[in-house]
Amino acid sequence: MKKIILLIFCFALLFGKNSDIENLQNGCTKKREMACVTLGNLYENGKGVEQDYKKANELYMTSCNSGIGIGCYSAGNLYYNGKGVRQDLTKANELFMTSCDLKYGKGCFLIGSSYLKGKSVKKDITKAIQLFTRACNLENSEGCFSLGLFYEQGKIIKQYLKISINFYEKACGLKESGACHILGMKYLSGAGVRQDFTKALKYLASACNLDNPGGCLGLFMMYYDGKGVKQNKRIAKEYTERACNLGSQEGCDLYKNLTEQGL
Repeated sequence: MKKIILLIFCFALLFGKNSDIENLQNGCTKKREMACVTLGNLYENGKGVEQDYKKANELYMTSCNSGIGIGCYSAGNLYYNGKGVRQDLTKANELFMTSCDLKYGKGCFLIGSSYLKGKSVKKDITKAIQLFTRACNLENSEGCFSLGLFYEQGKIIKQYLKISINFYEKACGLKESGACHILGMKYLSGAGVRQDFTKALKYLASACNLDNPGGCLGLFMMYYDGKGVKQNKRIAKEYTERACNLGSQEGCDLYKNLTEQGL
């Protein structure tokens, strides 16, 4: 699924820069449905063409009606946010469900979220869990991360910490920074898992590299205290600065304090 999104993004950049919209229009006319999705993305974001949400929706629906899951998902987003069309959450949910049935994981996650919260559908926790599971099986990181949280918290499904770790690991592998951060902190502290500084370093580094400020602060703790790594307060300070630049007030405060200490 992420490969599809990346492909569309690259095409959008390429055609947006070169203004080669005609090729996409011809491709869409000739029933090359992914060309319709890419062209719709250009119209939605105003890249190489004048921004036109209504036109974007028409193109997304063309691809959706031809069985392209990401087209249904993209049209659903427009209905959800009322862009180019009258806001219609029921229609959005229908399109998210269609995209899910067409094996587009993000659609499964969004319709699952609607059932979890009861947004324009009857609240149904069991169905939400089923849809998050489908999303995760389709390599959607948010679906995996949500399942990890559910199994750890034990509020809406029975608590199974080992299962939660498995879902966090899969989500982190799919570049869900929050999952990487949680795993890193668990292995650093030994909360619910056997303490493992090597794994802590691995997951916290992944989180930080994915621009999660909590991951950077976790690395600060490791280098400042010398846990699993050679103590290096200079490197520790660098991670507080990085966390600060990512919007963490705690990171800013730590960086200021370390600077005042002469580090």
